[in-house]
Amino acid sequence: MSDAGPPPPPPGLNYLAVIEPALTFSLLGAFFGGILIPLLIFLFLFSQPAGRRHPVFILNVAIVLLGLVLAAINVGQEWSNLVTPTKPVPQSLTLANITIDVLSPMIIDSVLILRILAFYPKESTPLSTLVTILAFPIIMKCARFSCVTVFLFKLGRTNGHGSITTLAAQTWFRNPFLVSEWSLQIVDNL
Repeated sequence: MSDAGPPPPPPGLNYLAVIEPALTFSLLGAFFGGILIPLLIFLFLFSQPAGRRHPVFILNVAIVLLGLVLAAINVGQEWSNLVTPTKPVPQSLTLANITIDVLSPMIIDSVLILRILAFYPKESTPLSTLVTILAFPIIMKCARFSCVTVFLFKLGRTNGHGSITTLAAQTWFRNPFLVSEWSLQIVDNL
């Protein structure tokens, strides 16, 4: 028995099994990406020009832009699945999308460390207090990064064992590295 899937649909048609998830994900990506546009506008509208030079503001803008890029990649990938079902999305683009997906919560949480440093400046805070405050979040970020790195490394080494999209869809909810990262994220956000 071969592993070949069903024959491609006639030109201009597509299978419902492909259309439904692709349409759902592209609508969600467009909706959540669209929410970020007014957020970016309000971020600039309600900030002082002097405050825009601070690293926290710059990183907040970068995070919103990262969300917009992620939404654009998601919508583009799903659109490609809808319009050209016989031409699969390159695995490198899928891996890049998954990488941004799993790394973005950690990057967003890392901005909070800068906010802590803004509240407790290095110049006026004793070193022991600073280490006490920052040690736990930094250790959690390192542990989370390790889990995500191992997950991405194992996911990227599929080499002919099926598509990355299929593998990620089948294993994301029971992958021990992702579950560990989610658990560490919960502890990190307490």
